[in-house]
Amino acid sequence: MNPLEMTEMNRTKRSRLLLLFGALAAALLAAEIVSYVLLSIGWDGTPERDEIRARLRGEREADQFSLPGEGERLSTNVLHPYFGFAVDRGADPNVNRYGFFAPEPPLGDDPNVLDIAIMGGSLVQYFRFAQGSLVARLQEAMPGEKRIIRIHNLALKGGKQPQQVMILAYLLAQGHSFDVVVNLDGFNEVTLPLAENRPYGVALSFPRNWRTQARQGYDPHMTRDVGRLQDLYEIRAKWRHRFERWGLPYFNAPLLVWQRLDRWYQRKIDEAQADLLQNLAGRESTFQVSGPAKQYENDQAALKAAITKWQNGSRQLARLCSANGIKYLHFLQPNQYYADSKPLSAEEKQKAYNLEFPYAPLAAQAYPLLVEAGRELVAEGVDFHDFTQVFADHPETIYADICCHVNVVGNEILAANLAEYIAAALR
Repeated sequence: MNPLEMTEMNRTKRSRLLLLFGALAAALLAAEIVSYVLLSIGWDGTPERDEIRARLRGEREADQFSLPGEGERLSTNVLHPYFGFAVDRGADPNVNRYGFFAPEPPLGDDPNVLDIAIMGGSLVQYFRFAQGSLVARLQEAMPGEKRIIRIHNLALKGGKQPQQVMILAYLLAQGHSFDVVVNLDGFNEVTLPLAENRPYGVALSFPRNWRTQARQGYDPHMTRDVGRLQDLYEIRAKWRHRFERWGLPYFNAPLLVWQRLDRWYQRKIDEAQADLLQNLAGRESTFQVSGPAKQYENDQAALKAAITKWQNGSRQLARLCSANGIKYLHFLQPNQYYADSKPLSAEEKQKAYNLEFPYAPLAAQAYPLLVEAGRELVAEGVDFHDFTQVFADHPETIYADICCHVNVVGNEILAANLAEYIAAALR
């Protein structure tokens, strides 16, 4: 082959490569543009771009609460002899040795640090992403405060009273101390006992879905079912880490692909959870599962008992804090099913309000009673505050799912209001 033919052949190869790369670049650009448009219009219920990016980076929990029982808890939580359950430290490096997404609690009182413990359920556990805002708000509200402000998130996903009492008592018994204890709860205390415990003959005060938790140690069927959920969550997490590690959160097309993939895995997890609950329904109960279960005359009597247990939990926290020189503040968390507590946006009505959700009718019925029960706590001297109206003047989207959780805007509002009351209590 002569030099001219060689040159022409090389030129042809380069042209083909350039054409190929050009076509590939055009395809990628087209995918980016289409994905950008789909994300911008919220196609097929797709969350906002920033929300997907935050979930992919692990800054948010990818929550889907389509079924009661919360299957993820089975794989990320472990049994605890005093708390009921705690977060598996081996599942996340951000978990401390007691099973919380928090720094190690202090031993003894440090005069240079203001240690604030915040307790509750998943609403509070997810609030850890906004704790920096709470610190900043507190610093603004207390300009004379020289101590370092340190937040200890002692919340459990699915936690409810009396777990908060048990957690604080245990940590104090280990020699730890706090300056302030904040308890933001209410929703779990009136929904989980009636939706997950009572129908299966389990004591209302036992941890959520205890019929599942109590069987993990010895039931081979439970081991199989939980293992299936574990596998799904691990595979789902691996895909998230791959997309994040490859730097793909900066592009629209990969964000959309990951969101659809993650949604598919969530559906498979929901199916596995449904199978698990169905399999559990026919199994014989034991005292380890049921505890001191009580037969209630009707649903109203059971709800009244659950609210009394909520009150008793707060009373005991107040007494425990008082005995240890700790400021205690109790807040009733907001919820979208409490009538007229927030003007719901069109987006919230679509994705964060579903009266067929098992907890919705319970919350709607219970919240007026919780508000009244809170007034009784105030009359007894408990530093209780009703936060059910905290979003009343906010028509923008705040609720993130059909359960009770809020987005970044909601957490910022909670941080601002919590800081106001904490600062007032410390003056």
